[in-house]
Amino acid sequence: MILLLMVAIAVWAQPTGTLDLAPAEIYPFIPLETLTSDSTPSFDELTEAPPENDVSGWHFRLARHYHRRGHPIEAARHARRAAELQGAEPSHQLFLASIYCRMQRYELARTVLAGVLSRQELASEGRILLAYILQQTGEMEAQHGLLQEVLKSDPQNPYALYLAGVSYFRRNRHENALQTFQAAAVAGLDLAELHFYMGRIYARDAATFEQAIQAFQLADRSDRKSPELKKELGLIFYRTGRYQEALAELRVAVQLQPEFPQAFHIMAQVYQRVSRLEEAGQALARYQELTHNQAVRENNRRRGQIAYQEGRTQLSEKRLDEASRSFRESLQFLPEKDASYYALASIHYRRRKHAQAIELVRRAITVNPLIADYHILLAESLDKRGDFRSAIESMQKALLLSPPRARLSNYLGNLCFRSGDYSCAADAYRAASELEPDNRFYRMNLDSALRRLAPYESKK
Repeated sequence: MILLLMVAIAVWAQPTGTLDLAPAEIYPFIPLETLTSDSTPSFDELTEAPPENDVSGWHFRLARHYHRRGHPIEAARHARRAAELQGAEPSHQLFLASIYCRMQRYELARTVLAGVLSRQELASEGRILLAYILQQTGEMEAQHGLLQEVLKSDPQNPYALYLAGVSYFRRNRHENALQTFQAAAVAGLDLAELHFYMGRIYARDAATFEQAIQAFQLADRSDRKSPELKKELGLIFYRTGRYQEALAELRVAVQLQPEFPQAFHIMAQVYQRVSRLEEAGQALARYQELTHNQAVRENNRRRGQIAYQEGRTQLSEKRLDEASRSFRESLQFLPEKDASYYALASIHYRRRKHAQAIELVRRAITVNPLIADYHILLAESLDKRGDFRSAIESMQKALLLSPPRARLSNYLGNLCFRSGDYSCAADAYRAASELEPDNRFYRMNLDSALRRLAPYESKK
């Protein structure tokens, strides 16, 4: 057993992985005041009618509640409304951009940030968030130039220093990264991700293992525990001979993430070092089971992706029966592939089987609710079934998840008009007309909605 363990197990030379921090947590300057404070209304109080003198602020506070409760679409809906209303503060736009970042809708975030960058109050914060977006989209040269601009005017900006450090780290310039991270810490940034990155750099050299432990422990102060961080702490404790502490951290790692082969791999080594060979064998067996399962999943992912690509080709060639079979085959291997559900729904929609289209596209939305096209297809299918109210709700979500498009606003106007909600129709047609002022059909639709609305307005 000992020989088997010694042959089968090898220590990773370098730590791997990263912490998953949302943009609003990376950038504390985004105004997210503690929602439990006495000055903050409760959620029930906020869902009542907004005060006439602070409608924008009401939407902003409600957006923060939805953000904290993990409802990004509702958060984006109210944040966008807050940003659009008269009297909105630049911080409302910045918050909306941060929500779009969390949803990984970076194009939308950039559109919103254009308004922030044009105003002096939060221009620096806006540029930092834009630098984060450029980093996420792989535009490293543009990000580097933007960060240099920020640091030229504010050399101690901790967020710019942090992002610059991440950029160095990803390019394997670890010495530059460490110096930049240290400067960010000196400038006052106390961020779990910052300490985690510093720990990973220190862990590369046995001479700085103690600094690595200190950095990882600083990162571990957050209430939001990370299995990756616990694994790194377990590894560094193992490498410094602190075996009981290593086991304690690794046990937490696998409690947080039961299917974590790397943690079981290290755990097996630690048990071997303290001569607990039976437990070492169990940890090794679990590691082998998990790596086998990973290989099976990867094979299924590959086969499912091949079937999906075949379906896309067949769909583009209008071979609908073959495409349908390919997409269903894809789902046999990848039951959570939302794009396959959406493709099948689009085939049923083409065949005017709207009930089936609705069922399938709703499955796609359940897997991934942040794709605008899914909500558009659902709205169109519901429209065909005469369910205008549900179609309106779906189109409103689609508009939140896509760049401004006149065609979509006009379609929302049509849905509202047919449902008898002429105020909603007028707002949507007006948005379409503003996006394409030369389109006479949009103007005609707006005029029609306003005529229908006029008798109601005259009675007020």
